[in-house]
Amino acid sequence: LQGAGLVAEVLASGRPASSAAPLDALPPRLVAETGAGGAGLLPDDWPQAVAVQAPGGLAAVEVFRDGVAVARLAAGGDDSLRLEAATLAGLLAGAPVAGSSRASGPLPPETRWLSFRAEDRAGLTSRVLSLALPPADPATDAGAPVGRLHVLAVGIDRFDDPRLPDLSYAGHDASRLAAALAAAPQDGRYAGVTVEIIDPAADLRSVLPSRLAALQGLTPEDTVILFIATHGVLDPEARFYLAQGSTRLDALAATAVDIGVIATALERVPARGFVFLDACHSGAAAQGTNDAALAGLKARASRWAVIAASKGRQPSLEAARLGGGAFTSGVIRAITDPATDRDGDGALDLWELHAAVKRDVVLATGGRQTPWIARSGFVGPVPLLQAAVP
Repeated sequence: LQGAGLVAEVLASGRPASSAAPLDALPPRLVAETGAGGAGLLPDDWPQAVAVQAPGGLAAVEVFRDGVAVARLAAGGDDSLRLEAATLAGLLAGAPVAGSSRASGPLPPETRWLSFRAEDRAGLTSRVLSLALPPADPATDAGAPVGRLHVLAVGIDRFDDPRLPDLSYAGHDASRLAAALAAAPQDGRYAGVTVEIIDPAADLRSVLPSRLAALQGLTPEDTVILFIATHGVLDPEARFYLAQGSTRLDALAATAVDIGVIATALERVPARGFVFLDACHSGAAAQGTNDAALAGLKARASRWAVIAASKGRQPSLEAARLGGGAFTSGVIRAITDPATDRDGDGALDLWELHAAVKRDVVLATGGRQTPWIARSGFVGPVPLLQAAVP
């Protein structure tokens, strides 16, 4: 059974969740109904309607565009509902839909998926139903993408505190990943790409929040990729920090980057966001883990996904034979390899990217390093980049 906050409540109290539905309760169910009823209104391979069955009484149907919530269709507690072709067409066209919280306006041309999830009055949710949209022709005015991709990258190699070992490829990894993203074909995905490599000698405590604050004027159609490679360290209270060149382990609050500050800055950016985090290099005293960093980021940033270089206390490996960091090398190979697009739809989905990077890194490191993903706020397929062309 799925319900918002139920797991957290049980873990915190050690008792059954007070809001939990009976154990024999059935969650809502979404059913795509095929037929000709949507002819002329909907894409050819779409159903004529979506039927919702909710034995516990339907509260709402949520709608997601490429993983991001765009509408919540309120329901009156009935045990069934049908989203007819006209309603589905209205969601696509941006026309006002009864009970919808979505602002009017058509979906941007680069939209590839519309996903649906039902929620009943007890908070139980259905499995996600995702419907693919045909790619628009970017050569036409109507098909030209409107969202832009913004890339921020930083890698720290040199540290003043002798207890923080120098790294060899963090800065190099930041530069080559940024270059790979700038060079990737994005005609059908983004209207343009902006890349900034942050000076590793800068005071990241002010520079990183400042750069993210400058992105607060973006729109939900835009996408931000943030790449960080450095040491992650913990203070005595287990608060996670990102080390910069001037960081001292005996003064983390004054010399390192609090991950909570970054999470707050991320939450204020209205765009979709993806953090590539390589913050578990081996050898640092009071070493923090990518898991600890993720806990701080997931708690606040709702429209962001975090792809971490390794699990738990696994090291993030780097070597000349790997071309730099194993994680960054895997990401670059994934975004430049046409085979990463497993379903052949022309878009590189977040989950396709992660699967390819995981396979690459596990193989390259002999199983010593396993990238993993934590997603917060995304539902359904999440197209990130245009797939590489053979």
